[in-house]
Amino acid sequence: MASYLVLIPPGDNDPEKIRFMPDQFAWLGFLFGPFWLLANRAFVAGFITLALSIAFGVAGFSKACRSVPVLHRLRSTC
Repeated sequence: MASYLVLIPPGDNDPEKIRFMPDQFAWLGFLFGPFWLLANRAFVAGFITLALSIAFGVAGFSKACRSVPVLHRLRSTC
């Protein structure tokens, strides 16, 4: 059975303004989090998660380059 969110504007009981939205999981949001946030106009959260993803990726890559000699030989940028 599907569930829905019922959105009613505060102080307004006009039935034309009531919105029903399906309550479901967003797979694209799970797989491409920062980009999905930016596409859905959640700019602050999107930029924060994008910056954190890049920072953790760079930190993890540089740590992997120091600990794995094969990566150090393959990439001169480590």
